[in-house]
Amino acid sequence: MSLRVKLLLPLLLISLLIGTFLYGSWIPRIVANNEASLLVAVDQHLDSVVEGMIPLLLGSQLDIVHENLNALKEKNPAWIDFNLANAEGKQLYPLATLPGTPGSPAAPEVRILRKPIRYLDTELGLLTVKVDIAPALDNTRREIREITYILLGVLTLLLAAIISAAEILVGKPSRQLADAAKRLAKMEFDAPLPKAGKDEIGDLVNSFSSMRNDLQSNHASLLREIAERKDAEDALGRLNATLEQRVSAEVAANRDKDHLLIQQSRLAAMGEMVHNIAHQWRQPLNSLSLLISNVLDDFRFKTMTEESLERDVASARRLIQKMSTTIDDFRDFFRPDREKSSFDVATAVREAVFIIEASLKSNRIELTVDAPPGLTASGFPSQYGQAVLNLLVNAKEAIKEKKPADGLIRVVLGTEGEYAVLSVTDNGGGIPPEILPRLFDPYFTTKDQGTGIGLYMAKMIIERNMEGEIRADNIENGARFTLSIPLEKAS
Repeated sequence: MSLRVKLLLPLLLISLLIGTFLYGSWIPRIVANNEASLLVAVDQHLDSVVEGMIPLLLGSQLDIVHENLNALKEKNPAWIDFNLANAEGKQLYPLATLPGTPGSPAAPEVRILRKPIRYLDTELGLLTVKVDIAPALDNTRREIREITYILLGVLTLLLAAIISAAEILVGKPSRQLADAAKRLAKMEFDAPLPKAGKDEIGDLVNSFSSMRNDLQSNHASLLREIAERKDAEDALGRLNATLEQRVSAEVAANRDKDHLLIQQSRLAAMGEMVHNIAHQWRQPLNSLSLLISNVLDDFRFKTMTEESLERDVASARRLIQKMSTTIDDFRDFFRPDREKSSFDVATAVREAVFIIEASLKSNRIELTVDAPPGLTASGFPSQYGQAVLNLLVNAKEAIKEKKPADGLIRVVLGTEGEYAVLSVTDNGGGIPPEILPRLFDPYFTTKDQGTGIGLYMAKMIIERNMEGEIRADNIENGARFTLSIPLEKAS
């Protein structure tokens, strides 16, 4: 199908739709509106005629009634017939009934209007008028036809202009490009190209020219490479005598390189693991330091009891145990053969809350947790707790930076379909929009002392290890992080 046909078909379809709308909807509606307006005007005129007849009928002045109706008939040629009857139905005008009157309209565009004549509650008679609306509607149709012809003429000129412009601006350049492409397939790089303008065709011409230049350069490079390969084959033949010795030397050199790369990879992995462990230990160490300070204060102020000491010691042991398990969690993080286990999501959340709870209290940040038990997931509970802890630490740092009047972190656990969904919201002022796309990139941070690893690790845990999703968005006066992990399917 040629370009002209492709352009012409939609334009013809548009013209057909416009014509269908004009003759199927718009013209009938205009004619109907004009007819309604005409009948309303006639009806209003008849109201005044009826009002003038009331005193004449009351005075039985039928001769004047006849004169008035004859005068009305002469002044209104479209009112083709009058019929006046009294209250008993006796015809008063005309005196003799002509064939075909009164009755059904003689033509499709003849309308009958009936106006009852009343005085107070007394029926005086009925005036019937037949109105021929054809002349008025013919004028309307003639005007509509003129408008339609003008519109069709404009559409025809528009079609011709569009097709001509398409031929000049698109058709001819396209044929030139097609010819140049055929010659390019034969490795002929000198075919003339159309002039490149500042439009899409110009961009296409420039792209084709650039592609042809690249192909020409690549063709020359390929010829040179063929020549070089032939030289290399000749050199290879000369080197065959010493091939085994050279291969052995290269294998040994590559083996040394492999050992060096393996050693460097191990050192890099160890450095990354130590860095991540330090990042995860920072918060438990802070909490442990606060616990020790509390024990010291209780001792100094003589408020220490056996119960408070046992409570603080138990909390310290839990923190130390958590720090110990963190090493195992990170050691197993990249192992492909680790096994998942069923765990209660709420328990993992509260374990993370326990680690940071003391630090939040010391910074006067309120923490509310709504995590009902009973949601079971399959995965790695310690890693999930670490991801939650990262989000809590991130929220705490945001609140400390913005310093709102009442720092608040909300943790809410619920379900959406077959997923356990945890949201962590804060009132730390939110995340700048330009930072949101890079929020989970490794080593990206906006904090002076930040490492940029916390949110990245949370994303790796949730999305790669637990086949879930982590999202971040802004809410009023703060930010919201959402963790979604699949619930364990009932067997």
